[in-house]
Amino acid sequence: MSCYKLNSDEFVTMLKAQRPGFKLFISADSNLADSDLYFTEVRQFLNQKLCPSDLMKENCPNVCISYNDETYFWNLPSQ
Repeated sequence: MSCYKLNSDEFVTMLKAQRPGFKLFISADSNLADSDLYFTEVRQFLNQKLCPSDLMKENCPNVCISYNDETYFWNLPSQ
């Protein structure tokens, strides 16, 4: 069985292809040994490629990650 892994550039391209108001919700917890390190890397990437926010915006694609009882939001920058 194979599993397709989405790379970072493909992820941003996928977000850009979505309609305004698109929302991607991801929920995770730190039950694996490397999960804190992995989440830190994901968060740094999203902070570089997207706009961190305090809430979801209606007029652009959004990403929301719930991790260890904290919620983080990003939205696609205006082009």
